[in-house]
Amino acid sequence: MTIRLNARVDPELARKVKYLEERTRSSTTEVLKASLEAYYARVLENESPALLLKDFVGCAEGPSGLSSSYKTQLTDSLARKTAPKARNPRR
Repeated sequence: MTIRLNARVDPELARKVKYLEERTRSSTTEVLKASLEAYYARVLENESPALLLKDFVGCAEGPSGLSSSYKTQLTDSLARKTAPKARNPRR
C-alpha cells in the first residue's frame, strides 16, 4: 500500500529535484524516496542510545536493585548450575 504525499517547495528546491531526476534518470517519486531515506538515516545516526532504547528500558520485571547487583546474582546462578550434584545412592 502506498500513501500519496503533497508538498509545496520553493523554486530553488524544485530545480534541485529536477536536476536529480535528470542526473539519476529517476522519477520524482524515486528522488524523494531516496532523499527521505538518506535524511532518515542521518537523523537516526544522531539519536542518543538512550532515545533509541527508550521502548526497552524498564520494560522487564525482576528483583529490585538488579541493576546494581546483577554481577553477584549472575555469579551465584552460574555457581548453582555448575556445582556438582549430590548422588542419591540406589537402595
